[in-house]
Amino acid sequence: MARIQAIYSYTRRFGSYYNNTQEIYTKENHYKTDNVSLIVNKSGNVKTLSEGIKKLRLQLNQLTRNNVWTIAVFENPANYAHFDPIRPEYLHEFDKYGENSVMHRIVKREDLIDTYQSFYGCNIKLTESYIEVGSKIKIRTLYYPIYNKKHLDALLAIDIKNDFIV
Repeated sequence: MARIQAIYSYTRRFGSYYNNTQEIYTKENHYKTDNVSLIVNKSGNVKTLSEGIKKLRLQLNQLTRNNVWTIAVFENPANYAHFDPIRPEYLHEFDKYGENSVMHRIVKREDLIDTYQSFYGCNIKLTESYIEVGSKIKIRTLYYPIYNKKHLDALLAIDIKNDFIV
Protein backbone atom coordinates (compact mmCIF):
# COMPACT_ATOMS: atom_id res chain seq x y z
CA MET A 1 0.00 0.00 0.00
CA ALA A 2 2.86 2.41 0.79
CA ARG A 3 4.25 1.98 -2.72
CA ILE A 4 0.89 2.76 -4.32
CA GLN A 5 0.66 5.91 -2.18
CA ALA A 6 4.19 6.89 -3.28
CA ILE A 7 3.18 6.33 -6.92
CA TYR A 8 0.16 8.59 -6.37
CA SER A 9 2.40 11.22 -4.77
CA TYR A 10 4.86 11.32 -7.70
CA THR A 11 1.96 11.38 -10.14
CA ARG A 12 0.40 14.42 -8.43
CA ARG A 13 3.75 16.21 -8.52
CA PHE A 14 3.76 15.87 -12.29
CA GLY A 15 0.74 18.21 -12.35
CA SER A 16 2.89 21.04 -10.97
CA TYR A 17 5.63 20.24 -13.45
CA TYR A 18 3.09 20.30 -16.27
CA ASN A 19 1.64 23.65 -15.18
CA ASN A 20 5.06 25.31 -15.02
CA THR A 21 6.58 23.93 -18.22
CA GLN A 22 7.31 26.27 -21.08
CA GLU A 23 5.69 25.96 -24.47
CA ILE A 24 7.39 26.22 -27.82
CA TYR A 25 5.93 26.50 -31.31
CA THR A 26 6.16 23.07 -32.95
CA LYS A 27 5.16 22.01 -36.46
CA GLU A 28 2.91 19.05 -37.18
CA ASN A 29 5.10 15.94 -37.11
CA HIS A 30 6.35 13.03 -34.99
CA TYR A 31 9.35 13.80 -32.74
CA LYS A 32 11.44 11.66 -30.40
CA THR A 33 13.65 12.72 -27.47
CA ASP A 34 15.33 9.74 -25.82
CA ASN A 35 12.42 7.33 -25.31
CA VAL A 36 9.67 9.98 -25.27
CA SER A 37 7.71 10.45 -28.48
CA LEU A 38 5.78 13.61 -29.25
CA ILE A 39 3.04 13.45 -31.84
CA VAL A 40 1.89 16.87 -33.04
CA ASN A 41 -1.35 16.70 -35.05
CA LYS A 42 -1.72 20.46 -35.41
CA SER A 43 1.12 23.00 -35.45
CA GLY A 44 1.13 25.33 -32.47
CA ASN A 45 2.48 25.86 -28.98
CA VAL A 46 3.49 22.58 -27.35
CA LYS A 47 4.53 21.94 -23.75
CA THR A 48 8.08 20.59 -23.49
CA LEU A 49 7.38 17.59 -21.26
CA SER A 50 9.97 15.03 -22.39
CA GLU A 51 12.42 15.73 -19.55
CA GLY A 52 9.66 15.62 -16.91
CA ILE A 53 8.24 12.38 -18.30
CA LYS A 54 11.73 10.89 -18.25
CA LYS A 55 12.18 11.92 -14.58
CA LEU A 56 8.73 10.59 -13.68
CA ARG A 57 9.57 7.23 -15.26
CA LEU A 58 12.85 7.02 -13.32
CA GLN A 59 11.06 7.63 -10.02
CA LEU A 60 8.18 5.29 -10.78
CA ASN A 61 10.48 2.54 -12.04
CA GLN A 62 12.33 2.64 -8.72
CA LEU A 63 9.03 2.22 -6.87
CA THR A 64 7.64 -0.48 -9.18
CA ARG A 65 10.81 -2.46 -9.85
CA ASN A 66 10.72 -1.41 -13.54
CA ASN A 67 7.08 -2.36 -14.05
CA VAL A 68 5.98 0.90 -15.67
CA TRP A 69 4.76 -0.08 -19.12
CA THR A 70 3.87 3.31 -20.64
CA ILE A 71 3.47 6.94 -19.63
CA ALA A 72 1.30 9.15 -21.82
CA VAL A 73 0.16 12.76 -21.59
CA PHE A 74 -2.91 13.57 -23.68
CA GLU A 75 -3.61 17.26 -24.30
CA ASN A 76 -7.01 18.90 -24.46
CA PRO A 77 -7.67 19.96 -27.14
CA ALA A 78 -5.98 17.03 -28.80
CA ASN A 79 -3.40 18.86 -30.86
CA TYR A 80 -0.52 16.81 -29.49
CA ALA A 81 0.41 14.01 -27.06
CA HIS A 82 3.54 12.59 -25.43
CA PHE A 83 4.23 8.84 -25.12
CA ASP A 84 7.02 6.98 -23.29
CA PRO A 85 7.37 4.76 -25.23
CA ILE A 86 5.11 5.02 -28.25
CA ARG A 87 3.45 1.68 -28.97
CA PRO A 88 1.75 0.78 -32.25
CA GLU A 89 -1.62 0.52 -30.47
CA TYR A 90 -1.30 4.10 -29.18
CA LEU A 91 -0.10 5.45 -32.49
CA HIS A 92 -3.12 3.89 -34.21
CA GLU A 93 -5.54 5.32 -31.62
CA PHE A 94 -3.93 8.76 -31.62
CA ASP A 95 -4.31 9.02 -35.39
CA LYS A 96 -8.07 9.05 -34.72
CA TYR A 97 -7.71 11.47 -31.78
CA GLY A 98 -9.88 14.55 -31.94
CA GLU A 99 -12.05 16.88 -29.87
CA ASN A 100 -14.43 14.08 -28.90
CA SER A 101 -11.58 11.71 -28.40
CA VAL A 102 -9.99 8.85 -26.54
CA MET A 103 -9.23 11.15 -23.61
CA HIS A 104 -12.81 12.32 -23.24
CA ARG A 105 -14.09 8.75 -23.32
CA ILE A 106 -11.59 7.85 -20.56
CA VAL A 107 -12.56 10.88 -18.46
CA LYS A 108 -16.24 10.00 -18.70
CA ARG A 109 -15.76 6.24 -18.16
CA GLU A 110 -13.46 6.74 -15.14
CA ASP A 111 -15.67 9.50 -13.66
CA LEU A 112 -12.87 12.08 -13.77
CA ILE A 113 -15.15 14.92 -14.90
CA ASP A 114 -14.71 18.03 -12.75
CA THR A 115 -12.56 16.26 -10.12
CA TYR A 116 -10.98 19.62 -9.40
CA GLN A 117 -14.09 20.31 -7.31
CA SER A 118 -13.31 17.47 -4.89
CA PHE A 119 -11.78 18.91 -1.76
CA TYR A 120 -11.22 15.67 0.11
CA GLY A 121 -11.34 13.10 -2.66
CA CYS A 122 -8.48 11.85 -4.74
CA ASN A 123 -8.76 12.63 -8.43
CA ILE A 124 -6.34 9.86 -9.40
CA LYS A 125 -7.99 6.67 -10.61
CA LEU A 126 -6.49 3.19 -10.89
CA THR A 127 -8.32 0.86 -13.27
CA GLU A 128 -8.98 -2.81 -12.77
CA SER A 129 -6.51 -5.04 -14.57
CA TYR A 130 -7.04 -5.63 -18.28
CA ILE A 131 -5.17 -7.09 -21.23
CA GLU A 132 -3.80 -4.40 -23.53
CA VAL A 133 -4.86 -4.85 -27.15
CA GLY A 134 -1.90 -5.64 -29.38
CA SER A 135 0.77 -6.30 -26.73
CA LYS A 136 -1.35 -8.81 -24.76
CA ILE A 137 0.29 -7.48 -21.57
CA LYS A 138 -1.88 -7.48 -18.44
CA ILE A 139 -1.81 -3.94 -17.04
CA ARG A 140 -3.60 -1.45 -14.84
CA THR A 141 -3.76 2.21 -15.77
CA LEU A 142 -3.47 5.12 -13.39
CA TYR A 143 -5.23 8.25 -14.67
CA TYR A 144 -4.53 11.76 -13.40
CA PRO A 145 -6.52 14.64 -14.94
CA ILE A 146 -4.81 18.05 -14.91
CA TYR A 147 -7.31 20.89 -14.54
CA ASN A 148 -6.63 24.63 -14.63
CA LYS A 149 -9.32 27.27 -14.21
CA LYS A 150 -12.05 24.60 -14.40
CA HIS A 151 -10.71 23.35 -17.74
CA LEU A 152 -9.25 19.92 -18.38
CA ASP A 153 -5.84 20.74 -19.87
CA ALA A 154 -4.37 17.25 -19.98
CA LEU A 155 -4.70 13.66 -18.85
CA LEU A 156 -1.67 11.77 -17.55
CA ALA A 157 -1.99 8.01 -18.07
CA ILE A 158 0.48 5.57 -16.55
CA ASP A 159 0.27 1.90 -17.47
CA ILE A 160 1.77 -0.42 -14.85
CA LYS A 161 2.18 -4.14 -15.33
CA ASN A 162 -0.47 -5.92 -13.29
CA ASP A 163 1.97 -8.32 -11.63
CA PHE A 164 3.36 -5.44 -9.56
CA ILE A 165 0.00 -4.26 -8.22
CA VAL A 166 -1.79 -7.59 -7.64
